[in-house]
Amino acid sequence: MLKISGTYALSDFRLKKLLTQLQELSPVVSAVSAQFIHFVDIDCELDEKETGILSQLLAYGEVQVKANDAQDSILVVPRSGTISPWSSKATEIAQRCGLISIKRIERGIQYSVVANAPLTVEAKTQLATLLHDRMTQSVLLGSAEPDLFSHHSPKPLVAIKLIEQGRA
Repeated sequence: MLKISGTYALSDFRLKKLLTQLQELSPVVSAVSAQFIHFVDIDCELDEKETGILSQLLAYGEVQVKANDAQDSILVVPRSGTISPWSSKATEIAQRCGLISIKRIERGIQYSVVANAPLTVEAKTQLATLLHDRMTQSVLLGSAEPDLFSHHSPKPLVAIKLIEQGRA
């Protein structure tokens, strides 16, 4: 899996609004930034030409300046086992551009939170409630790697006879 940093994920206006909301939950938060992170599932290593094409495809919006490593990181990605609409379209575009060794491209958002005091895991978990949609996204704290491209075999179909086995 390739991991490629992207551009700003939120405008300054949205970041200011988000910062206000985060500070309501935890007053020690002093700044927040958001950057797209692209995850690429490949069959084999990309050559120089393919890497150039992929870089051009993933270069959109304003370039993100390298974040401070001392910040707390919260990564929001699509839920494991799902394929986002963005992924479907990005993968199709990449394959039509001749990148046939790319099986799938997925995108997440890495939030970097600066705080005046160290944030506990509980505080980060509370802040994460504002940063993701529980129905479609998962949150990874710290340096945990996402499991976006795992494939599971389907479980057998189970039928329940509601009239015979259901509740009275």
